[in-house]
Amino acid sequence: MDDQQGKSGGTGAVVADTAPESRDWGRQIIGALIGGALVLVIGTIGQRLNLIVGSLTRPILWGAVVGALFGSSRRLEHAGRRLTRRDLPWLNVLVALAGMAVIFVLFYVLTRGILTLVQRFM
Repeated sequence: MDDQQGKSGGTGAVVADTAPESRDWGRQIIGALIGGALVLVIGTIGQRLNLIVGSLTRPILWGAVVGALFGSSRRLEHAGRRLTRRDLPWLNVLVALAGMAVIFVLFYVLTRGILTLVQRFM
């Protein structure tokens, strides 16, 4: 069998190879660090030129989130491939990001609805 598909033991059972997933976590962390550092540098330059006023904490955290997303693009591609069944990496990543946005909106609407119901009875 191929190393990416898994390894077969003597019993015929397929055991998944966990090494690629552990590398994805490293890519996410490195992407978050690079994204946060990039926003920190750009934000510091913007503050010195008086283009940005205030704290850089939120932009740095958002830079880290976007960096982590780019670092996990392989996982996003796999998730999107399950939905599209195509081998177009850009389409698969786009579909996975859109799916995450849809799930977030549904979760937000659901929690707001529950909160509204609870507030009516209090």
